[in-house]
Amino acid sequence: MKILHFIYGLTLGGAESFIRSCMKALNADCIEWHFAIQNPSVTNQFFKDNVTPGNIHILPSFTKNPLGQFRALSKLIKTNQFDIVHIHANALINPIPIICCMHLKQRFIIHSHNTATNRGAVCHAVHGVNKVWLQHCANVKRLACSEIAGRWMFGYKKFIVANNAIDVRNFIFNENGRTQVRSLYGITDDAYVMGTVGRMVEAKNYPFIISLFREYLKIDQSARLLLVGDGPLRGMLEKQTSDISQFVVFVGSQQNTVPFYSAMDCFIAPSFFEGLPIVTVEAQASGLNIIVSNAIPDEVNVSGLVNKLSLSDSMEKWLSLLKQPKASNHERVIRGTNLLSCQFDIPYLAKTLRNVYIE
Repeated sequence: MKILHFIYGLTLGGAESFIRSCMKALNADCIEWHFAIQNPSVTNQFFKDNVTPGNIHILPSFTKNPLGQFRALSKLIKTNQFDIVHIHANALINPIPIICCMHLKQRFIIHSHNTATNRGAVCHAVHGVNKVWLQHCANVKRLACSEIAGRWMFGYKKFIVANNAIDVRNFIFNENGRTQVRSLYGITDDAYVMGTVGRMVEAKNYPFIISLFREYLKIDQSARLLLVGDGPLRGMLEKQTSDISQFVVFVGSQQNTVPFYSAMDCFIAPSFFEGLPIVTVEAQASGLNIIVSNAIPDEVNVSGLVNKLSLSDSMEKWLSLLKQPKASNHERVIRGTNLLSCQFDIPYLAKTLRNVYIE
């Protein structure tokens, strides 16, 4: 079987994490994986190590050369005769891959990875128009990372929820990983560490995280804030924390985030909107105390340990959850072990994907 993933780039985002899980889940299925991308810089080490270079196809940019992208993608599909084209999207802004697949009568999947767009009124309007148009497409399967993400992209049309799976065993709390990360960044073993993992973009609401941490510092001067990720807002966030820089650790993007979860005591995700943040599932597998905004879909709470608050709630409410006793190392291992074989574990995803790809 030959599958082409259409995605903007192969960096360290959520859609890329999903694809990585796909490849692991179906490792024994003899699938030939191809990728059609617009960003030529492949920064995700997993894809460098596991994808044949000739199977990564660089397309012209949609915003700069839409006709060129249509021609290049059409030629790619005709030449390779893919069994299915899997299109990943946060919003229905770029219709080129859909048009190509319809024109060539190619079986394809549209996969919704988000619940909103912050790219302005014009993009929101384009999404709305394409959403109506997509509802009349044939030869398409609809996937979503959550119920909310599915409704955002497909409206009343039937879709399948494909959970963003992880290898749960890999994320279970590890004391050596905790010690190594804390030692590397000069964090004492008894310090309370609040943290998050994700791109530094507006949707993730990093300024709120910093404001909350400032308030917590008034209670506990030994506390630290561990920020794992990078993005266009990093410079602004570093300036925002310049007066408390000795308490805030910017570690940048990491190919392996596992030990950073172990180093934390509390994970926070006060996002404005999300499809289904896989990092919150990873944090649960690490046994962390977790606080998220009510923009996070309910189905992410597989452990029953995710605390949800509204961004309009008082800072005191958020602080009260931060003050909860941190879990012991042993308790964290038990919490992670309890997630084995849940709907976010790799074997569950494999079953879903086989039904979607082969059906």
